[in-house]
Amino acid sequence: MDRIADAIWSSGVLGRILGAATLFLITSCIVDIVSRPVYPKHLPRVGYGTGLLASIKTFFKTPSQLKSRVDEGYKKYNKNDKSFVIAAGLGRRPTLVLAPSQFKWFFEQPDNVISLDAASKDSLYAKYNFLGDAHPKDPFNNTIVHRNLAKALSGLVPGMQEDIQYTIDLKLGSDKENWKTVNIWGMWLTIIPRVSNVMILGKELDRNPQVVGAFVQFIQLVHHNIGILNKLFSTLHPLVGRLLAIRNRKCYDRATKYTLPVIQQRLVDMEKKATDPSFKWNEPEDAITWCIRQARAENNTKELQAKTIAKRLLLVELGSVFTTAITAQNTLVDIISSDPSDIEALREEAVRVFAEENQTWTQAGVAKLVRIDSAIRESQRRSNFAVTMLDHKVIAPGGVTNESEGWHAPYGALLAVNLNGLYHDPDIHSDPERYDPLRFSRPFETGTADEKKRMGIVSTSEEHLVFGHGKHACPGRFFVALELKMAIAYILINYDIKHVAERPAGTVQGNFVIPPLTASMEIRRRKETVA
Repeated sequence: MDRIADAIWSSGVLGRILGAATLFLITSCIVDIVSRPVYPKHLPRVGYGTGLLASIKTFFKTPSQLKSRVDEGYKKYNKNDKSFVIAAGLGRRPTLVLAPSQFKWFFEQPDNVISLDAASKDSLYAKYNFLGDAHPKDPFNNTIVHRNLAKALSGLVPGMQEDIQYTIDLKLGSDKENWKTVNIWGMWLTIIPRVSNVMILGKELDRNPQVVGAFVQFIQLVHHNIGILNKLFSTLHPLVGRLLAIRNRKCYDRATKYTLPVIQQRLVDMEKKATDPSFKWNEPEDAITWCIRQARAENNTKELQAKTIAKRLLLVELGSVFTTAITAQNTLVDIISSDPSDIEALREEAVRVFAEENQTWTQAGVAKLVRIDSAIRESQRRSNFAVTMLDHKVIAPGGVTNESEGWHAPYGALLAVNLNGLYHDPDIHSDPERYDPLRFSRPFETGTADEKKRMGIVSTSEEHLVFGHGKHACPGRFFVALELKMAIAYILINYDIKHVAERPAGTVQGNFVIPPLTASMEIRRRKETVA
């Protein structure tokens, strides 16, 4: 072996390899720096400045220090009504973090000037992760949910209630004597995909363990791949992205063994219903039907292909499951570590309202869970999972000009809002670092009708931006709210949970705050269960 190494060294092969690697490294640095959008010099910067050395330093420091830099920018600039640029590492675009006074301007910009779709496609590495350019936030996906979900919600509630009871009982058990330790994240990854699949796959597939398992693994791979690609030069993305996507493809293939036959039969049945008046059949209200319905309305033959619809289901799954599970994780961890009297207030509401509804949920009945609604919204505020949010990419060839602040953002620039700063500002939220599950339900229970509407979890505003705002507000937020409120109510009604003295901390990774995934709770079936 030593002789082989000596031969390689003496032949100059190793030197040429090292030389080529060095050349590639230098070229990649130059490509990344040159391809970045250039922001006006008068805009304040936060980070290590510009240039190669600053970019290298930022590249290595960003995963651990982005949150502290964004907080610094909020205090120095956003609080003084100024936008600022947050520095980026190699391969990343610097982001223009907008002052709160510019939110109205931001949300009013046309889609052909700044684009959520384009920014999402880049940040999710759609061409690799999703086996094509489609992604969970693209226009087709948003359209099928926007046009169909609201009308279908009331009909989905019975199936959701059934699956919530089934999955929670399966995971938490029925022992009324002994305490059981449960990993909270593992519990939610059992509950959320199955309940979400009532809406996505319908009753025929929503409990199929092979399909659910493939979908959950696909979601985990997407976020794993994003983490890897974020650490690489952009020149490496085409090669590494395609290699990483091999495992995504395998998950897709596993899922389609079960989804394709259902999709193909649905295509046949919907076509027959459209052409044969004697065919008595009602299509299920799920994402399969919605994809077919929208593709036919657009006369889009590509979106009518069974394999394309199967890919769409993966995208709807990703959009429905991951952020919902993170919200559920943070909320339950926050609840069990809050004051025991607050937990009892939430339980009292759940038991009372469920009894009023004769132990059968309806959409209107779930809407009465105002304290649980508040507990979820407060967790979204206190334990926000993103530092900045709502990235939009400038796609107008000539860029976009903000006359109010006097700056011009060129093509390719990224604009975002400072979610962490807003949610932890003591001038906006009293005692912002304290989790107060009833923060939003107090005015809701005693306030005017307008105040009640404004305080709900699904009501978006410039102060409540987790679900977006304006024309791009998340159309699936109504389903998410139903799902989480019903699941948390079921747990509170049917299980005792030991109080946790101190909330386990999350982990900051770049722009994201990962909840404590190893957190567990001690739980026992209540003797006086009513569900």
